[in-house]
This record gives sequence, C-alpha cells and structure tokens, in this order.
Amino acid sequence: MQIRVANRQDEKQIQSIFADLCSKKGEELDLNSKQKDLRNIEANYFGNEGIFLVAEDDGKIIGFAGAKKSSNTVISVDRFYILDAHKRDGIDQRFMQVILPFAQRMFFEKIKWNVMEEPPKVSAPFSTSQNDFDTGTETGVSCFNKALLVRMRFKKDQNNYYWLDIEPSKEPSIIATN
Repeated sequence: MQIRVANRQDEKQIQSIFADLCSKKGEELDLNSKQKDLRNIEANYFGNEGIFLVAEDDGKIIGFAGAKKSSNTVISVDRFYILDAHKRDGIDQRFMQVILPFAQRMFFEKIKWNVMEEPPKVSAPFSTSQNDFDTGTETGVSCFNKALLVRMRFKKDQNNYYWLDIEPSKEPSIIATN
C-alpha cells in the first residue's frame, strides 16, 4: 500500500468510488455542482495551492484526501475518504503525515477540517458539503475522524469546524525537477 499524489489518470477511479457511494444513498454523482472539485483535481487542488492524495493498493485506489487553500493563512481539508475495509490500516494518519508538512512548506498557519461525517447505515464518503451526506450531527465529524483530530490536537470552534494551528516552515519549499 502506498500514499501518493493523485494525477489526472486517477480521476475516473475516484469519481467511480464516489458515484458508488452516492448511489447507495439514492443520489447521483454531480460533477457540475456538489462534487465539481472531483472533475478536475489538478485545477481544483494543485491549481489552488493544494494537494490531493490517493492511497493505492495493488493498483486500486482505496482512499483519497484533498486539501486546498481557503485563505492566505488557511488550508482546508475538503475531501477525506477511506474504503471501509481499510479504515483501521492507519491510512488517515499517513494522509495527514503528508498534508501537515505540505501546509507548513506552503506557509499556511492553520489547517481547517472541512469534512463532514458519513451517515449511519450508508458507507458514504467524507465530504465538503453537509448537503452531500448530512446526518444532522452536531460536529459533522465521524468518530473515526474525531479520533484522528484529537490525536493531532485539532480544536473545535463555535461553528463546529475543527482547526489546527501550525508553524509555517522557515525554509522555502523546494520543488525537484527532472
């Protein structure tokens, strides 16, 4: 199993995972509105000072995480999903072990957890919009994610979002070229 940066070739598989989960809820994948950020990951994440990661096992995507600039000082984790069979494999932590240093190298000061809870009885993706898979919970964060947020010392605000203050890197980001 590996964590790597997503590329254009991954979009169809990511969209397929999301479409399957939408259909379990009786909805359709909406790449023109609710899930438009999944239509062009390169533009919507990398083109917005962000990152989109996939967890891959034997050539199959088993999870993904996306974070992008929300303001000059904040990067927002907008997508975060791991297939049920792999939720206890530490993939959530491995995603955050990439996102945190990325955010620091990009000089962000805070990480906002902008991901909603998956509902009971439906294996739905964590999503940026309560309209996608709303459960009416107070926090909008599943127990699975809440444990990760607690371990990482995220703090909840009055609007039920979770925030992590980070120390931006003092070193400039170096991009290797071949």
